[in-house]
Amino acid sequence: MKSPATRSAPRAGRSFSDGKSTTSPLLPNVLSDHAAAAQSQSSDSSTLEGAGIRVGAIWKSARDRRRAIQATLREYEGNAYADFRIFEMDAFGRMRPTSKGLTVSVKQLGKFAKLVGDTYRVALKMGLLGDRGGT
Repeated sequence: MKSPATRSAPRAGRSFSDGKSTTSPLLPNVLSDHAAAAQSQSSDSSTLEGAGIRVGAIWKSARDRRRAIQATLREYEGNAYADFRIFEMDAFGRMRPTSKGLTVSVKQLGKFAKLVGDTYRVALKMGLLGDRGGT
């Protein structure tokens, strides 16, 4: 049986074991909300080149602790994009990106966020989220 620490959601800036560490052992490159906000305020689009800016991550599902969805801001050919990519745990316990994901232009990000919000509200209204409301 897995320990409760390994079943908790991947929260940026929190350890799965002691709750005191500032980095997650499973998702070490995920920034805390405060760090991501500070980095995004002090950076321009030139920092999006290369690996980009990691914004956050969530487990793909409550039962699946081997795959996570990670959000990253990236730049390609001078255009900024939001990349939502599935990461899987390899044999050594490291999270590695897969080819599965979705890339949205930052110009369309507001519309995408509205679409996700609308989908959430419909699922909530239909009772698909149960007692917890999907949180």
